[in-house]
Amino acid sequence: MKKFITIMLATVLVLSLAGCKFVTYEDTNGDEDFSLQTLTEADITSNITTYSQKMGAKTMINNEISYSAKSMSGIIRIYEANLRNGNLEIQVSSKVSKGNARLVLMVGNEIVHDFDLNKDNQVYTLENCTGQVCLRLAGESAEFKVTCTSI
Repeated sequence: MKKFITIMLATVLVLSLAGCKFVTYEDTNGDEDFSLQTLTEADITSNITTYSQKMGAKTMINNEISYSAKSMSGIIRIYEANLRNGNLEIQVSSKVSKGNARLVLMVGNEIVHDFDLNKDNQVYTLENCTGQVCLRLAGESAEFKVTCTSI
């Protein structure tokens, strides 16, 4: 009986690991070109976001969020807020060292602003806005650090 339970647990473990899908997109356009090659705008605006990363970290101190990873493929949500006829000023700094990336601010499922990669202290303001606001990073084997502050 003990042997049977051990075999069943091992079988369940193997089957559950076999079902895992790790998303990885290779950088196919060279070291100096950070534009996305595989992920599309439809992927970025989708309600379903998946990603895999190596050595990633997210920190939140007061109203500042920092997110970094050695390698990330997929789409991550860095910042989210719900606004009801409100105003939001967001300041973003980003650094992409490798891979491909796109950093966007969305309201609902619509991209309202693209932030420049490798630029500090970018400010974007939403006025009289209603809806889910989200800062997303799409990456293809991207090494990055993004810091955002809501004001």
